[in-house]
Amino acid sequence: MKKICVLLSIILISACSFSESKNIFGKFAIGENIVVNDRDEGDLVVAGREVLIDRNFSKRVIIAGEEITIKSRSKELYLAGKNVIVDGMVEENLNIIAKNLYINAPVGGDVRMVVQNAVLSEGVVISGDIEVDGNLLVSKGAAVKGNIYYKDKLPVIEGRVIGKLIKKTDKNYFYERHFTFLPFKLFSVFYLFILTYIIFKLKKELGKERLGRYLNNKSLILFNGFVALILTPVAVLLLFITILGFPVGILLILLYLILMFLAIPIANLIITAKYFDKINFLKLLLSSFIITILMSLPYVGWLIKLFLILLGLGSIIDSFKNRTKLL
Repeated sequence: MKKICVLLSIILISACSFSESKNIFGKFAIGENIVVNDRDEGDLVVAGREVLIDRNFSKRVIIAGEEITIKSRSKELYLAGKNVIVDGMVEENLNIIAKNLYINAPVGGDVRMVVQNAVLSEGVVISGDIEVDGNLLVSKGAAVKGNIYYKDKLPVIEGRVIGKLIKKTDKNYFYERHFTFLPFKLFSVFYLFILTYIIFKLKKELGKERLGRYLNNKSLILFNGFVALILTPVAVLLLFITILGFPVGILLILLYLILMFLAIPIANLIITAKYFDKINFLKLLLSSFIITILMSLPYVGWLIKLFLILLGLGSIIDSFKNRTKLL
């Protein structure tokens, strides 16, 4: 479901013609198929279905996509995708969430990965530690100078590991997940910020008074969000019963997934408008950081996330109602 939401949101944003621009992080690109082969050696923030990075050198690279290929040398990588191939040298740390990962170039620092399957190809040298959640194959001729920390599945070692193979205990893993996986938390911050910033730019008519009104009437807004969250799946099931309603049900599902994916960024924008005098990218970044940390809290994080989803969905329903009245 999450992959479908990511793909739909990318297509939606692409249709709105929001392409490359410059921001505080360096080059920023969103689209269906992204190829970066310029001579710029700055930072990169990219979201797309298929992403290819083929430049001389990149500093910090943050990418979300389905198919990701890195051919250029980079200082540090933060990647999230279905299939990820790293063909360029990484000077510092490599942080990845992927289904399938292939590392075909040396890494100068640590590698942190949450994967289904990962392969260190022949000749690859990892200078630091590896922390892995998933299947890992260290091919013949590959070398790991540091330790390999694994959760459940013992890595398949055909190459050389200078350090130790260390299994995390369940007790320790809970705490390590929040500290050693900090780069993934930072990735979540930037991803939320990117989506919120795009919505802000595309919807400049959403002034502070209008955004603030959503929080001032949060009871009604949250109720609207709850109704949309619960009744939409019910309506889809009812539509699927009839042949004529089946196509409408499919469209309703697609709309529902998109709105669910955009609900938290919209809620982030509303909260920023409520508690800051003026909206700009720095305040949106700060708000994204705070919200991501709150959603990561044990025990109460899911409640905070539910509140944000209801707030975002409710504000969309309220906006739709107001436009209908004007018509």
